[in-house]
Amino acid sequence: MAISLDGGFGGVSNDLASDCFRPRLALRFGITGHRPPRLKSEHHQHVRDHCAQLFELAAKSLSDIVEEHPGIFSSEPAETVLVSSLAEGADVLAAEAALGSGVRLAACLPFPAEVYAKDFGEVEWRSTSSLLDQAQSAMALADFNGGDEAAYEHAGRLVLSQSDILIAVWDGEAARGRGGTTQVIAEAVALHQPVIHIDASGKSPPELLWSGLHDVVPDRPSLDGVERTDAKEALPRLIHALCAPPSGEEQAALRKFVQPHPDRSERHFAWPALLAATGAKKLRKTSFHPPKPSDSVESLRNHVGAFAGQERFGAQLTEEVARRFGRADAEAGYFALRFRSSFVANFALAGLAVMLALSGLLFPDAKKWLITAELIVILVIIINTHGA
Repeated sequence: MAISLDGGFGGVSNDLASDCFRPRLALRFGITGHRPPRLKSEHHQHVRDHCAQLFELAAKSLSDIVEEHPGIFSSEPAETVLVSSLAEGADVLAAEAALGSGVRLAACLPFPAEVYAKDFGEVEWRSTSSLLDQAQSAMALADFNGGDEAAYEHAGRLVLSQSDILIAVWDGEAARGRGGTTQVIAEAVALHQPVIHIDASGKSPPELLWSGLHDVVPDRPSLDGVERTDAKEALPRLIHALCAPPSGEEQAALRKFVQPHPDRSERHFAWPALLAATGAKKLRKTSFHPPKPSDSVESLRNHVGAFAGQERFGAQLTEEVARRFGRADAEAGYFALRFRSSFVANFALAGLAVMLALSGLLFPDAKKWLITAELIVILVIIINTHGA
């Protein structure tokens, strides 16, 4: 969709255009887990099944949140994303379950694909490569050589940083190497990040490990001491805690923020006049008006036009990001002009009040009128400050 110069969207009604200022509700799962032979082939299907059930529960919970809070989120369906390194074993199984459940896949590789392929057998890499082709976004670390454990450690931390909830396919045993599943889980728990533990042996149902389950949240939760509960029962409550908007005054402020951009028709003179008086900036017809979102959008597009041809990234930058930037920049420009003009006006009025007070010494017969005028000026300062 293109933005027209009047602030609307080409071919789209203003009501629909305003929807772009409401955030799309999204939840990101990360995945960590064992590779073969530690994850045995006879347990692959139960891992897929558990992941698929978790994704279905998440989709239902997100949909419920959107319905419970109309007018806050965009009309787009809530989005679930799986962030995966696509390593053989748990990563691939979770990715297959995600794509089968309509969940977006975001790949986060420890090496560039051509280097990463050397860590796989030919058949296994074909499976991973197919998933990589279906990922809606992909990134790879380029600072490590193939087989370097540090790369897997950094990739695991990157998955953590990009996730709201970590799914861990784990056998419950101690770590056997740098950057392994146990280390990633321990770091997630220490960061107060919810972890859904799927038993790699299939003997136990999935559990939620999370410091938020404690009556008093510990400062430094540990893997051994963190509270646990049934994951599938707790997941809807967890998602509500993570994703539902705040209540009370905060929700009212949020609702106001996501409404369409208001028509800022008032003018502010003091700040532009000061800039003109000091020679910092010439006066123009638009100097006294706050900027329009469409002006900010066009300004950004002029700066990032070179990226327009960069496929999906270019489209996001020049369309989605530009629209949101236009709204935010126009709001910032409006409040900046309003605050600065009020500040300059108050400063000038304060000087006038001082002059009126001193004038009483020179014109004692008019002192009563000068005091009255001074009080009026002070009242104007108070009103102007309150209005700013």
